[in-house]
Parts: sequence; structure tokens; C-alpha cells
Amino acid sequence: MIVSFIHTVSLSHQIQSGYLGHIDRRLHRPYPKQDIEDKIDPELLKYPQEKKAAATKALLQVYDNLIPRWKGVVLTAEAEVEAHANAAPIRPENFGNGKKNGLPWANMKFTGTIGPEQSRLDELDTYISVKGERMSLEELAQYKYHIDIGGGGGTTWTGTMTKMAMPGLLFHHVTPTKDYIHDYMKPWIHYVPIKADLSDLREKYEWAESHPEAAEMIASQGSDLMRHLGTPQGFGEMYQDVFVDQVRQVIEAYQPVKTTQPRTDWKEVLESYNNGFKIKKQEKPDGDVSTEAPAVATKLS
Repeated sequence: MIVSFIHTVSLSHQIQSGYLGHIDRRLHRPYPKQDIEDKIDPELLKYPQEKKAAATKALLQVYDNLIPRWKGVVLTAEAEVEAHANAAPIRPENFGNGKKNGLPWANMKFTGTIGPEQSRLDELDTYISVKGERMSLEELAQYKYHIDIGGGGGTTWTGTMTKMAMPGLLFHHVTPTKDYIHDYMKPWIHYVPIKADLSDLREKYEWAESHPEAAEMIASQGSDLMRHLGTPQGFGEMYQDVFVDQVRQVIEAYQPVKTTQPRTDWKEVLESYNNGFKIKKQEKPDGDVSTEAPAVATKLS
């Protein structure tokens, strides 16, 4: 297996900041001029590698304000700059001497664009490598590690299930939002949790590299979970739990307005609430998922 992170994603989910941008107004995608061009020495633009290193440094200064998927792109650029700096020259005497081969530890880029974002993406790609190669599922399955960075809505449920089903270890992006499948996934049992800002991603990667047996066990248990949920029995249990039982509770709780408040229609009931119905923001996912690494990963009994 290839020892590197791999994350491929279409930019179609990245045009707006989406739900995550609404709960954190700081989040945005990078701006080529104000975030890069205005901050680097024009002389460096003449030299490709120096230009890339300077652009990466500039983007790291606004890292905290970037949408998660763009955080992944910036981390990738940083990994590529680091790998280039540490790579041993391609000479016979360097073969087999343990020197690094220049492979970045992470690769989290966009694989497609739509609409007006194409020009922005093309411009940013002149500074750092933003666009990656689209891969088949067979190619993705050859990688040792995967990450399912959430999009504008905070999650990527198809990416989560697909990557967890693969042999590699899933680094699951934990955000304030979640999908129904997340209730069946347990941290440090089926996946390694990663903070919403990806700030612990490198640390978790190094943990997995130094604990190969635990990482392999977690990856295997994650694959087993997806295999079970993909069977008629497993899917049936999940359908019953997340749809049938939930809808039944709504139906059983329903009381007609004419019964609860005679001589009043439903519009008047809604208007009686001050400012309408309010949506409460949930700061953390249910269960307050810990992203701290345990001494030993948990094996299912």
C-alpha cells in the first residue's frame, strides 16, 4: 500500500462556504490577490519552488479562516514544500541509504470544478498545486490512509462510507454536523478522529505510522462495519433505527390543532411564537467525540 494520505473531492461542493460558513462566519476560500499576491516578494515569482514556498507560507497565515477542504489543500502544499526540501538528490550513492524520496505525507486536492470557481482555482493553481488527479475506487483502495474532509454541509457521507470500506485506515473529519451513519461509527474503534480544523492531522498520521498494528486493527474493524451495514440484515437494522422508528415517534406525537387549540388554525399557532421557531446551534457532535489518541486502540469483542 502507498504510505500517504489521499483525499480527492470535487469542487462542486465548495462554491460557497455552506453550512459551516454560516456557523463560523470567519470561514472562506482563499483569495489569490489579498491572501497571496499582496504578501509575497514579487522577485520570488520568477522561481517556481520559491514561489510555491512563499505562497504556502502566506496561506498558512490565514489558515484558521479557511474552509476545511481548503485547509487540506494548504496542508498538502506545505507537505510538498517540506518533501522537496528534504528530498535526497537522485544519485546512485543515495539509493537505499534511508534518505527520504520526496513523497509528501499528504495529498488532499480538488479533482474537478464547476461554474465560476474555475478561474479562481486556475489562478490559485499557479501558486500552489490545487488540482489533483481523479482516481478510481480501485486506485484509492491501494492507499494506506484516507481522510473524509467535510464539505459545505460539514460532512461527506458517501466519502465516509466508501473510504471506511476500503482496506486503508480512515481519518474521520469530526465537525459540528453529522450524518445518520455516524451513530454507528465509534472513534478509535472504526476510525481515527480528526479535529474540524485538521490541526491534529499530522500528529494522528505519525501516531498511525508508529502504531501499525493498532492502525490496521481499526481499519479492519471499520471495513467490517461497512460490510455489515451493506448486507440486507445490516441495512434493514439501520433503516428501522434511523427512519422507521424516528418517523413513528413523529406520527405518534402528532396532535391536530383542532384538538389542542379549538377554534384556532395552524397559521395562528405558528404566529403565536415570538420570532417563530428557533434553531439551536450544537457546538459539538452528540457524545462529544474525543480526538485524543488512547494508549491502545480498542478491539471489538
